[in-house]
Amino acid sequence: MPLNQSVRTPAEELEQHFKALGDSVDLINELVTIALPSDDDKDTIDRNVRHIEIMLAYEELANDSRSKTVFTNAIKVGKAKLA
Repeated sequence: MPLNQSVRTPAEELEQHFKALGDSVDLINELVTIALPSDDDKDTIDRNVRHIEIMLAYEELANDSRSKTVFTNAIKVGKAKLA
């Protein structure tokens, strides 16, 4: 392992996953407000929706006691925008 790379604990990794999920939510919520999103915007929404879906399927995240509502809502609004 390189000297500048630290080892993260499972709790730190879980926090990083939730932060990344929050970043995806922020992107989706920002892009769904665009009346006529570009193809690039639509691709970004799709990628972030899929990211949230994949991450929520991981046992560690699914079993965490934190609410997942903000993530499932972002999936719904993202998919609605792409429909």
